[in-house]
Amino acid sequence: MKQNVFVLNQMSERRNKLPVLYVKGTHYEVGYEIGWNFRNIIQDFLKTFSYLNDTLLPIYESKIGKQEYEETLLCTQNVFPQYIEELRGLSDGADVPFYKLFLIHIDGIITHNEQDIIKSGKTGCSSILINIKNNFYLGHNEDALPETENYTYIVNAHIIDSQVGKRWNKTEEKFTAYCYAGDLPGYCMGYNKHGLIHSVNILWPKPTISGRISCHFYCRALLGAENLEEAISLLKGYGIGCGEGFGINLVYINNSKDISMYNIEIAPSYKKQESETSIYKIPESSWNLHCNRYQRIKIEEKADLSSVRREAKFCELPNPTNIKNLLNVLSDESDPEYKFFRSGNYGEKDIIKTLAVGVFDLNNHTWSIYTENPRKENQPLIKFSLDLT
Repeated sequence: MKQNVFVLNQMSERRNKLPVLYVKGTHYEVGYEIGWNFRNIIQDFLKTFSYLNDTLLPIYESKIGKQEYEETLLCTQNVFPQYIEELRGLSDGADVPFYKLFLIHIDGIITHNEQDIIKSGKTGCSSILINIKNNFYLGHNEDALPETENYTYIVNAHIIDSQVGKRWNKTEEKFTAYCYAGDLPGYCMGYNKHGLIHSVNILWPKPTISGRISCHFYCRALLGAENLEEAISLLKGYGIGCGEGFGINLVYINNSKDISMYNIEIAPSYKKQESETSIYKIPESSWNLHCNRYQRIKIEEKADLSSVRREAKFCELPNPTNIKNLLNVLSDESDPEYKFFRSGNYGEKDIIKTLAVGVFDLNNHTWSIYTENPRKENQPLIKFSLDLT
């Protein structure tokens, strides 16, 4: 019998590191360079990632799993050929099988069993938008399975490519994103040169739909969007739609320096070829918390007690009207079972771990990333100036 992976993870320690890669080229070349530079990290992660090896690969090897894989790959190839090309570059650069990487990108679509959903750990991430004059922030806790700790990095990419991107007619993208090993950028948090900034909250509607686009690819495409209208149109997924659920916290700094903030919920549509979306604009002088359950779209979903408890705790804490109170929420550990800053300790009810806390300061155009609890580590590990050119 295999030893539980969470026991094994107690032997590892959080490492205070976050590699940053600057890369330029076509989609394939950028993917290849990411894979080549982080080859050891990606290979080691795929070898040890129990969710991939014990859950996703057996699904892939089943008749129905292989069918769902193939029809989802074909659909994604038709809609986003440039990002499939990027993922193939990542696969080649890291010298790992493409199908394993693609499986990680469509896991929410091909897993249907409740226990498999639980093993995926998709009950993570908290995001807070603050829309108050002189206090404009997007704060985000990046939560995941403890196994993913120490398998993350930052990618700053400038893509110039005239051969792909036919659907969205993109020949250039420029962005910075926090990434998991082997993942396309965009799935966690990041921003692009057009002033679009986003973070992601995973949601779990039931059932999911194969042969549709996974949230990974929509999140990747957001990094290429040039304006708010394009970003929203993209998430609606006209003509095909998303096969699973997710939430986007979206900030747009336009040319006049005005700041718009939105929380967008996305769910698969069972009746039409597009995504179900709920677009909520954050009013002035207010704030919004989003965790891992739907607030507005009425749909059957996996129960998530952690989100219920985080939302309840949020109401007990001082209102996040400034950076101090924002960090106070994201670092909170006062709930004995379901914390904001999550420890991922084996044996606890909440097995998810907070890998990083990101704060986009839209007043000063900076992005700070903490890998320790901000309450215990006053200074971020890294702080970027937002390059919006």
